[in-house]
Amino acid sequence: MADVALGTLYRYFTSKDHLLTAGMAAWTSQLVERLEQRRPTGDTPTEQVVEALRRMSRNLERQPRLTSAVVTAMGAPTPGSRSR
Repeated sequence: MADVALGTLYRYFTSKDHLLTAGMAAWTSQLVERLEQRRPTGDTPTEQVVEALRRMSRNLERQPRLTSAVVTAMGAPTPGSRSR
C-alpha cells in the first residue's frame, strides 16, 4: 500500500477509472517485458500467441476483483478513464 493522500492521487488521476486504467497500462508494460525476457513457447506463431494469452489469463485470475475493476474502468465512457 502506498502512503499517499487521496488528494494527491486525484491531482494526477481525474477519477478512479483513470487510476485503474493507468494501473492496467503499467501492468501491460511489465507483462511485455516479461514476455520479452521469457519468450512464449510453441512451434508456430499461433501456439506462441496462445501461450502468451494463457500466461496473461493466469495473472488476471490471481486477482479477480482487481481484474473486474480494471475491465470496468477500461469500458467507462468518461474521458478521464483513458490512459494518458
